[in-house]
Amino acid sequence: MKSWITDRSARTGWSCSAVVPSSFATDAADAAPVISLLWQELCARLGTNFDSSDYEFVGVSTPADDLVPPHRITYVATALPTGDATDPGGLADFELEGGSYVVFPYRGPVSGLDDFYTAAYMREVPALGLSTRAGQHLEMYMAAVTESQIAIEAWIPINSPAS
Repeated sequence: MKSWITDRSARTGWSCSAVVPSSFATDAADAAPVISLLWQELCARLGTNFDSSDYEFVGVSTPADDLVPPHRITYVATALPTGDATDPGGLADFELEGGSYVVFPYRGPVSGLDDFYTAAYMREVPALGLSTRAGQHLEMYMAAVTESQIAIEAWIPINSPAS
């Protein structure tokens, strides 16, 4: 699986959030409709659409509660302005943390997303000799999502790798 390590600066934006099952939960499929509604609400309140160049759209999640069921995360649909923007009102302010990340790109069917995340976290991060750190897990949207296809980058927070 292709990957790279990078650092990201902190940024501020606006968001909508909900508690949903993680990719590791037996009911993981239940998260998709809730997440879709979060993105719809965010775009409606911003008066824009998901492929707008006025914002960087980032899905942010808290780490899953380890391997202990029920495997819940807080998912935050976030819009980070790419230029000057005024507060749209009605949305929560959100601070995207900075730090070191290992990044894994994925392009393919939405139905393969859970398998992609399982492979990234359970196989690829350990194979690279990296350790995760407490922090925000990011899902960067690289192309508009269709009913069946998605293009994302998974940004997994890591302890700074040794030089």
